[in-house]
Amino acid sequence: MDILKKIDAILKFKLPIVHITLITFVLVMFEELVELKFKCPEDKASQVISSLLISILVPVLIFTIRRSLSLKKRYSCFTSFVISFMWIIVVLVDGRYFDCMFHPYDTKATESTWYSELSKMIGMGLFILALIVYWMCKECSNNCCNECCKEVCNQKDELQDDFLIEVKEKIWKKAKEQNRESAKIFVKEFLPTMGKNYLHRERDSFFCFYC
Repeated sequence: MDILKKIDAILKFKLPIVHITLITFVLVMFEELVELKFKCPEDKASQVISSLLISILVPVLIFTIRRSLSLKKRYSCFTSFVISFMWIIVVLVDGRYFDCMFHPYDTKATESTWYSELSKMIGMGLFILALIVYWMCKECSNNCCNECCKEVCNQKDELQDDFLIEVKEKIWKKAKEQNRESAKIFVKEFLPTMGKNYLHRERDSFFCFYC
């Protein structure tokens, strides 16, 4: 299990080009190993079954294993599906399995037919389509992320401005309260020695200034 976790950690490498290249290389090597043991049977039913097992059963196993190893469950289904889809492309580009499945009755199982070329064309078409979809999704994702980042930054600036205004108001209010208390103490302690009219006038001026 430690080896599988290390392989999974490598497959999660953040550089998309390295990620895709590494996965493709692993799938191609695995397909070459399968091809060494694969021989198209003479019986038509066996031809269909063996081709379907490699074309369908292997992607299902890849999806299941990749899904079970994934620690991030949020995108595990999507990434597992992508890897399984890449295996189908590799099988189609090889051409032997598709050719074996639709092999005519009047030819030998070891002889290649035009179905092999058709399979390669379908595989390359799917590969190019996958690249186009990936590029479009990446561009859309980058644009959406930029817009989201702008909105988040604007919200942050607004929150910071509101916070600073609130802090300033609290500081100013506290300062006014302290100055008001200081003014009251000054009036009570020092102004009684002065004249009564002067005392009222100074008291009113202090209160008006700090209100």
